[in-house]
Amino acid sequence: GDKLYIARYEESIDSNWVYVYENGNLSKLGEGIYLTTASGLSELPNIYDIIEYNGKIIACGEFDRVGSANIQGIMEWDGNSWGPLGTGLSEGIDGSFPLLFPHQLLVHDGELYVTGNFKFAGGVEVNGIGKWDGTEWTALGDGFNGTVYCLIVYNGALIAGGSFTESGGTPVNRIAKWNGTSWES
Repeated sequence: GDKLYIARYEESIDSNWVYVYENGNLSKLGEGIYLTTASGLSELPNIYDIIEYNGKIIACGEFDRVGSANIQGIMEWDGNSWGPLGTGLSEGIDGSFPLLFPHQLLVHDGELYVTGNFKFAGGVEVNGIGKWDGTEWTALGDGFNGTVYCLIVYNGALIAGGSFTESGGTPVNRIAKWNGTSWES
């Protein structure tokens, strides 16, 4: 529409926000995000992607609280406040960085996809890529053994790229195509 939603890197360990640019003004949208469980590599709450889905603004990033609400890694703006998508995203993929990094959002065929370095979406084991249908999270096959950094639609098929090398025992060497049932090289 006529609004620009912005995520910017803040040099603060306290909080960060989604901003909206409208009619020449930049303002914070709702309450700030916080990262209360970080240790080691990163202690900054960050938003990595913003997209519109089913008339709502969806944002993902490295956070575990929005205002005083426990919201894990992905949130939706309903026009008044931020809320969770199910129980959100949790844990790192086995053998990967212990940080939660949801990297990208994509809307395709009426469903929302999120990629990154998380093991669970809404309590469902998804290993780096989850699908939200507006009500619940589902997995795309076995997911991956490493971080998924990007997802595109090419010739009608979902293509994932990242630091992974396999999906459910199938070698895929950092790029994979979803065939509707599983990921293939």
